[in-house]
Amino acid sequence: MTVGFPWRLIIVGNSGRARAPSGGRAAGNPYGEEVHNATMTSTPQHKRARHPMPGFVREALERHGLMEAYHSRPPYQRNDYLGWILQARRDETKEKRLAQMIDELTRGDAYMKMTYRPRAGKKEETS
Repeated sequence: MTVGFPWRLIIVGNSGRARAPSGGRAAGNPYGEEVHNATMTSTPQHKRARHPMPGFVREALERHGLMEAYHSRPPYQRNDYLGWILQARRDETKEKRLAQMIDELTRGDAYMKMTYRPRAGKKEETS
């Protein structure tokens, strides 16, 4: 019989046994305190897909003189901007998102409508 575990498991020593926090039944385990034959697997670390810069974004950054500002942002922000723009289905939406990115890079104090403050003294890598 397979039982779904709606609680987190805590491995106890090297025995391979696991316990539900707070003693099993109190934590929602109707089958008792110890949980036998629990298989613990590690989740692989997922990396974000890297998005290539489309020509229309490159042209807009160069036209507004913002390529340096773009490359001064952390790699995850650059990638998020590109993925967000490319994810749009309609050209109007892509243009609106590109305009927001251009505005935020021009101002230098925002990222995806959130406050952004670059770290002082740390030069970001370019990729």
